Amino acid sequence: MCTKALKANRKALCNTVSNVKKVKYFRPGDGVEGIPAEQLEMQGGELVGLKLVGVYLAPDTEAGRKWQRDNLSADFTARFSVLERVDQLRDDDKNHDVRQLRYSMMRCRSSTPFYWMRTMYPCVVRPVLEEVVEPALKKSFVQLAEAGHSPQELIDQAWAEAQQDGRFGGCGLGGHAQTADASFAAAVLSVYPSLRDTVVLRGMPLS
Repeated sequence: MCTKALKANRKALCNTVSNVKKVKYFRPGDGVEGIPAEQLEMQGGELVGLKLVGVYLAPDTEAGRKWQRDNLSADFTARFSVLERVDQLRDDDKNHDVRQLRYSMMRCRSSTPFYWMRTMYPCVVRPVLEEVVEPALKKSFVQLAEAGHSPQELIDQAWAEAQQDGRFGGCGLGGHAQTADASFAAAVLSVYPSLRDTVVLRGMPLS
């Protein structure tokens, strides 16, 4: 019934018809109740999760959280792989300040995770930050500083300092895992009033 109503409204309001091959049905609470049988067959059965505006959504289950982490990890691995190519750049006759370009690119890429830190649970994001993002940024930082032959203790100390804000003598690189909880909490609190007043959620506990 709901599906038919959505199709009718879309046709009346937008004069458009959905490409049914691209339509996916997903129940956040798990299960397939209410999903048309023909749609289930078309999408290959129950979806573990889906991607919506870049965010990976899944039920609050062990399988759902693993699906989110695996997909986010693959996404970030691809996004941060560009640093490996940038790290190979060197000055030449036409480019005399490639190190500055590499540093700018590293800082730019360091800001990538913030969107997901604000829109996905820390229990999903933090492991990916620790296993994918931080190592990639640290590797680029070490290569830029040409510190590969330095003692590991000094490298770790330099990286810890680089993670500090510029106001404290750092570079503002990395450090995402340490702020994942605060970022998500701040994002939720910033939209709490609008969520509280939403008709669908009115009267529901949001804490």
